[in-house]
Amino acid sequence: MALTNKIKFMNQEKTTASAGTTSTDWTDQGVVFNASELVAGHKYLMISWFNCKSPGSQEGGTRLIFDGGSAIPGSDHQRHDTNNNFMAVQHIGEFTAPDPAVDIVIQRRVLYSDSETEQTDLGQVFVIDLDHELVDGTDYSSSEDTSTRTGGANYHIHTVDNTSGTMLILATARVYDQVASEYNTLLGLSKNYTGGFGGDVELARASKFAQDAQDQKEIAFAAVANLNDGSKIKIKNLDESTTKCDYSYVFTLNIDDTPSETVTGLLPSWTHYGADSAGSGTWGTTTVNGNDNDSFVIVMGRQTTASAYSGKMAAVSIRNNTTNEWLLFKDRVEGDFDSGYFPGTDVQTDNGQLESSVIVGVGEIGGADEIEIVSL
Repeated sequence: MALTNKIKFMNQEKTTASAGTTSTDWTDQGVVFNASELVAGHKYLMISWFNCKSPGSQEGGTRLIFDGGSAIPGSDHQRHDTNNNFMAVQHIGEFTAPDPAVDIVIQRRVLYSDSETEQTDLGQVFVIDLDHELVDGTDYSSSEDTSTRTGGANYHIHTVDNTSGTMLILATARVYDQVASEYNTLLGLSKNYTGGFGGDVELARASKFAQDAQDQKEIAFAAVANLNDGSKIKIKNLDESTTKCDYSYVFTLNIDDTPSETVTGLLPSWTHYGADSAGSGTWGTTTVNGNDNDSFVIVMGRQTTASAYSGKMAAVSIRNNTTNEWLLFKDRVEGDFDSGYFPGTDVQTDNGQLESSVIVGVGEIGGADEIEIVSL
């Protein structure tokens, strides 16, 4: 979407791998967002992901933290096995910049040691300044829940409290499962108009690869839907086993009035190029009128078929074919299809998971540019 100055957005990419850590204490792995881009006291929406690896049978933790201060709310208790593959650790949420503003740092630590090094590769942090010109309750609304919830049909119900219209929906929940062989908790994102209109309508579903009951991972969603003030957005528990959730967040933004141009839609069909191709496949293209403005494109990559192979379906990136430029990691010194430039969802193991990722591309988009969603 190409945007007016009403939406102030910023993007920063982690373009080099970190040294890693063997410590059980939280250890800095690099600055991922600079203090100079933040206004003290302003509230920000954040979308982030970083490819992390816990080799062997090791388990690691990941969090984002204000340098020398507290953790970014909701990012501070991610625990994961990665089956010797890099896996995208995702976070969506809000934070208020401290006064004075400080850098945001990614930290890692060992939670269960197999005498290996916790590794941290590439990733991104994208933020929107919600206090620039946007108005809470008019342009957008959001809700967060940090209580621990066990089971139940819904982990989060967000009541839309902003102007009716076409909405960008961002949502996430950090979940874990206590039942052996069913650790990959399945979640769904649904909408429900005020007054019902046929009940809940599912927008997407996803789960993350997990190996044991200690794995706690965010499952992220992005969607667009027509909603009215008072509609419900639900993060639904689709897993019949005993699951828990200790962080969830939903954000809705009216995109009828704030952008100068918007393009939304579902790309439902993934085309596979084959194992010998430079990239595994594509979700297709759409034509975007960006008015030659700096723009951002939010994409949810989704695995629609449960198998180790199709985890590639969620390992997505964004390319402007008209300008022949990537909108995420523009300077790909390791090659266009180096795995570090894509969120790690292809973990080479199938336990029935339906991987998802939410990424953001940023760049100048012309009057009729062809934008393609490419998979690793």
